[in-house]
Amino acid sequence: MAGHNNMDSGGPMVDMGAVENSDLNAVNLHEADAMKYLESHKMIKFFENLTAALVFERPDDPKAYAREFIKKLQNAKNEPDEAEPPSLVDDSNLESVFGMLDISKKGYISLQQYIKAMENLGMVEYNSKPAGGVVNRINKDTFMREVKTALRKSSATFSD
Repeated sequence: MAGHNNMDSGGPMVDMGAVENSDLNAVNLHEADAMKYLESHKMIKFFENLTAALVFERPDDPKAYAREFIKKLQNAKNEPDEAEPPSLVDDSNLESVFGMLDISKKGYISLQQYIKAMENLGMVEYNSKPAGGVVNRINKDTFMREVKTALRKSSATFSD
């Protein structure tokens, strides 16, 4: 019929807004469940670390690089005292950071400098009371050890 409106048919009316909201809620629940799964297995951090390493290194063969990255993670998990997880920061970087903080070349930095360095390096979990911190004399060896420990925790996407 010309000019016939389905809404005038007398049948049950369906609230399209409710249907869309229901679908949206289902999508949101599915997304939340997926995020919970990824976070519980540290996959978000894994992909962040891998992506950062790929962008920083820009290897010719990114897939081979990714395989090597995963092997390093596995070695660090299986041999924690022997193998280091992949990291963009090496000893020379840490020595440079310490050198910039110890501008008077005293051989130590203050607790405040240490904490600021950890924050600037993006460390969330670190020892807030390192050896020498109470007297504001954190030496280079302590600084290096503490940063490496914090980096290991930060990049330990293999741990449970």
